[in-house]
Amino acid sequence: MSEQIVAIVLSGALVIVGVVAYLVLRHQKELLQHRERMAALEKGLPTESATAHSSLPPHRIYFLRGMIWLFTGLALLAFLTVFFAATATNPVGDDLGFRLMHEKHLRELGATDEQVRQAMKQMTERRPDGPPIQLGMIGLVPAAVGVAYLLFYRAEQRRAGQR
Repeated sequence: MSEQIVAIVLSGALVIVGVVAYLVLRHQKELLQHRERMAALEKGLPTESATAHSSLPPHRIYFLRGMIWLFTGLALLAFLTVFFAATATNPVGDDLGFRLMHEKHLRELGATDEQVRQAMKQMTERRPDGPPIQLGMIGLVPAAVGVAYLLFYRAEQRRAGQR
């Protein structure tokens, strides 16, 4: 269990480092563009508009964002649900050798057949050892954001068609 926690923490740290690196690089790029525009303004040269940097029409950006958020949310939902379902089992009860050794030990202690059967049944039951599987539903939050972006995209598309 501790190796799983270490792997999860390291994976999370790696994602955080990647996001921070991306944001720092993007900030440096925007700062460079700002300095170029300011230098051009000081010299009296024409500057390109801020929208010239985007290759997509303005309303198409909402479609892209919606798809990214939607599928990220669905992937998170699937991953967390499967992960929590896999960690909710009792691995000791799945080991046949351990169960036989435990049964032998109970019989040596003088347990009746009914007591041994009950102990074996309890040992093989699925017990939640980790977080509840419903916690995987947190993936619905980014999926809902994606659906909202897609609905906004659709509304903007209709509004642009009416003009």
